Amino acid sequence: MSLDILQQVLARLYTDTEFRQRFFDNPEIIGQEFCLNAEQVQQLQELRSPQINFFARSLQQKRLQAACSLLPLTYRALESQFSQLFGQYAPTYTPGGIKKHRQDAVMFCNFLSQIAALDSPWMRDLAEYEKGWLLTTEPQFRWHRCRLHYNLAPFLQSGSRQLQRQNAIALWIRLSPSAKTHYFQLPWF
Repeated sequence: MSLDILQQVLARLYTDTEFRQRFFDNPEIIGQEFCLNAEQVQQLQELRSPQINFFARSLQQKRLQAACSLLPLTYRALESQFSQLFGQYAPTYTPGGIKKHRQDAVMFCNFLSQIAALDSPWMRDLAEYEKGWLLTTEPQFRWHRCRLHYNLAPFLQSGSRQLQRQNAIALWIRLSPSAKTHYFQLPWF
């Protein structure tokens, strides 16, 4: 059994709520799935459930804080609902790589775009708007577009939540990897 496999199991225990519950319900089955021997399963069991749950909550809190800082407008619009919705989203995606917080925020925006539990439908547009800015801050992205159904300007300028329906195409364009991103909003019918 390699150290890599053991680390993979530990990572899943810390990041995957369903896997963590399955492990503590029946560690031998999980051990068989990953070809762990009895000693390795025992070592993992010695990490008590409260310890793992505490560490898992700490990781999720760190992800939440990163999402709040990367999506400040969405955070401001959703207020306390932001944390609740992030808690629903977090178990569905495990970020990885060197820019995992940015990718996590983008995936959270995708999650917000698909759920019906938002207080106002314009909040989906706001998440799409912030996702567009996040995506175009990456040098490899030259352009991004999305459809907006609400005029976000009153919220962006003054925090007003009384937004009117106004269909538009939001377009971010960067001419070269080092160039500034330009934003355009064009009406569509």
